[in-house]
Amino acid sequence: MLDAVLREFQPTCEELSIPIFVSDNGSSDETPEVCARWASRWPGFRYRRHPASIPMGRSVMSAIEISDAEYTWLAGDDDCLQPQGIRAVAEWLSRRTPSAMVVRSIEVPAPDFARLDRPLGPQLADVLEGQAKGTGAREHQGAAEFFAERHIILPAPTVIYATDRTLATDYERYQETHHAHIGALFDALALEQAERGRIDVIELTDVCSVSLTVHDDRGKDHWGGLHRYFAEQGFPKWFALLPAIYAPHVPIAEAHYRHIFREILTESAAGRPHA
Repeated sequence: MLDAVLREFQPTCEELSIPIFVSDNGSSDETPEVCARWASRWPGFRYRRHPASIPMGRSVMSAIEISDAEYTWLAGDDDCLQPQGIRAVAEWLSRRTPSAMVVRSIEVPAPDFARLDRPLGPQLADVLEGQAKGTGAREHQGAAEFFAERHIILPAPTVIYATDRTLATDYERYQETHHAHIGALFDALALEQAERGRIDVIELTDVCSVSLTVHDDRGKDHWGGLHRYFAEQGFPKWFALLPAIYAPHVPIAEAHYRHIFREILTESAAGRPHA
């Protein structure tokens, strides 16, 4: 899957001189060989391998840590960034230095939808065409208001981070929640709000990444033990660690996550093991 998504957007990155960094979290498959091949083909491709698997939150932040770019677009190995979206982000960043940028994320309609041995662009064309079209760009100037609107829908590939500002936060305290990257984003925005009285987040409503993994609409319950941890401990810890500026909006956020993980939480309350 990593090889397939790299084939899709690497040519655009090379054309625009945008490097690609990969953090390999102790993979036991052919990921090291795939990364070595890409590194031998193109000097803009760099990767770090963790010989043994590390916690997910640390692995995600590791990908940002190895970036020497001013902005870093975080994505998973199943997230296909669209070439036209990369161009749109690059164009904005050639003219502005925002606090962060956000885009949309969509999923393919079925787990076996995409053939990974074929070009992904033509296969995803109908999926992208069927999506509601955005109107271009929105600008967010209040950290609390941005949290209230977007905390629910910020999976990893929707955020383009200001690299240094993100890494300058105390993101380590979010590591046990597995969402250090989103904690770091909201910490950085809260600090900027306090210092400048405003933030500058650009939301590109007509740009999206495409997840090649299908998530279950029952609320991620089939994802196993990690999401039991998210439901029972990870997200409650994450909300408790957020800066005070977001406190008025935390109750609605907590209610949303209780809904997402309702089956896990119901089973936990009843003392039943989650299948």
